[in-house]
Amino acid sequence: MADAGSRLALFLFDRSRPCREGCEEEKLISFFPSAASQDRRKGFIGLVEGLINFTSIFSPDKPCELMRAGRHRQILLQCEPEIWMVLIVGEDIASSEVRTGAIRQALKETYEAIVLLTGSLRNAITEDATLQRVRRNAAPIMSDMWARMTAPKRNPTNEFNLLTNSLSGREGMPLLPLPRSMFLSVQFIVNVLESAYGGNTVLNTMILFDHQLVWTGLPPSDARALYRFASRCLLPQQVASGSRSRARSSSMSAPPEPATAFGTPFRPGEWKAGSDGFLTATDPSPGEPRVPLIHSTNGTKYQLVVYHQEAITLLLLFKESAPEASSAAYRNQLSGMVDAHLRTLGPGLEEHFQAPNRWHVPGYRYLFVDRALSNVRHSPDSKVATLSKESLAVLGSLRSQLEELDALKGGISGWKRWPTHDPQEAGVIHPLVPLLKSILAHH
Repeated sequence: MADAGSRLALFLFDRSRPCREGCEEEKLISFFPSAASQDRRKGFIGLVEGLINFTSIFSPDKPCELMRAGRHRQILLQCEPEIWMVLIVGEDIASSEVRTGAIRQALKETYEAIVLLTGSLRNAITEDATLQRVRRNAAPIMSDMWARMTAPKRNPTNEFNLLTNSLSGREGMPLLPLPRSMFLSVQFIVNVLESAYGGNTVLNTMILFDHQLVWTGLPPSDARALYRFASRCLLPQQVASGSRSRARSSSMSAPPEPATAFGTPFRPGEWKAGSDGFLTATDPSPGEPRVPLIHSTNGTKYQLVVYHQEAITLLLLFKESAPEASSAAYRNQLSGMVDAHLRTLGPGLEEHFQAPNRWHVPGYRYLFVDRALSNVRHSPDSKVATLSKESLAVLGSLRSQLEELDALKGGISGWKRWPTHDPQEAGVIHPLVPLLKSILAHH
């Protein structure tokens, strides 16, 4: 897809930023392809702003989200007030099989990654009117998305190939419930960590086994962003080899641009494990905090400390001002409190998670999304691949209709019949209560 840039553009801009006529590119936070001319950039911004202004006349309270032309789509995501992320994509790159809702979800993931590592864009712009910091922070994350979108079509990491799977479950975090005894063991470990030294040092904890989420106490939006970040570059197999995560929700390849966003490495292979099991950045930026910072959606900053015990990964969120986060002695004391419990827990988690088709419910191909908790369960990719191309197309069309009607939020029950090119018909029950009972009974 060497010439994809002529039919594909991805950019983030601040619509409220004042600028002189003819200097509209000053509103840009990030733009890809990076080699695009100044006139091309200004043309795209003018086109999108015109579309937003025109549609706001008829719908002032609901921003424009999509403009579909004969040969391309413009997908608009209002990340924050007056801050927009836009993808313009030709139909020859993202065919009709790629749902607009799936593309918008990918844009949301990109924005959530930026917020995790840099905080609110509006706050960052207010603190630095030159946009240098926010541009630096957004660049590696936007370039990563661009690299995936422009990967060869036959490449399994091509973003648009991944988005054709309407049962992928990338809307949330896969969470397989633990047996009671194992859950209590995990809760005990979390209580030890978060109550240590007065209970005002480690404020929150996330635990993963391989790429499986085991525990999180964060709000769903923050947990989802941190889980994706951990899945791409903090797990043992990535620290050791820089390899791509096996988690279906990550599927990310690394572009050549610089990878550090304000001291927090964003790509596999840019973290190293010390002899004590704690991770550090392989090449920290001069003048940046020794311990990387992450940001919650409510504005709270945490120091991120990562610890490995074989296949178990602990993500410890320290108070921003806590000096203990950078103290090797303190961190070793903390790990010593839970090491024995982690070694006992590990074999049980391995047995619990080892079944290759543990998500499969015989006879069904399904996706279950708990939007309140941002958790998902879904058929394994290998099982979804057994569906015919026509069935996948029908499923994608049906999901598009449901998204447009906002039926998923409305909770409407019913049977939707969808005609195909042969005498057969496809049906979906919404909200699938009998199926959910079957799925939950298997776990």
